Amino acid sequence: MLYFTARGYEKFQPRYVILGILLNIAIGLFFTNVNERGVIDVINYLHDSPSVGFITPCHSTPWQSHFHNPNLNAWFLTCEPPLHLNKPTLEEIKQYRDESDQFYDAPESFLQTHLGVDLPYPQHLVVFEPLESLMNELKGYHECQRFFNSYFHWDSRRNGDVIVYCRD
Repeated sequence: MLYFTARGYEKFQPRYVILGILLNIAIGLFFTNVNERGVIDVINYLHDSPSVGFITPCHSTPWQSHFHNPNLNAWFLTCEPPLHLNKPTLEEIKQYRDESDQFYDAPESFLQTHLGVDLPYPQHLVVFEPLESLMNELKGYHECQRFFNSYFHWDSRRNGDVIVYCRD
């Protein structure tokens, strides 16, 4: 306020101050209660599930911080750093692909290779909407629940709804 006063502004128009405050409140409510809400809702929905697989980008959903279930048989696509490389070159680091990267490089091939082998078939699979067509082709699962997540997201892999698929 002193900044504007020192530069010759006499007074803020009260209607603009009120408009600014209301706009900030609306934006705050949207980003804390609406946007990306689906990732919390899906955890609440699956709280008592015996087994869950998350086919989502790394760190998309809260994990045991919300599940609080030590008996849950669950897995997710990992994004471990290349700690196995001893003094890696910049080129080796650039070429390293974690499990999540490998999945998004070739989703259908990844599922055929890993699902049921090193990733056990869970009771529920969780994906974001961009993978809906791939999951609809997956035998043995059907869509059983959908949660609104976002109108927009900085990561296109996380756009749209969070979808839960149940094992037939």
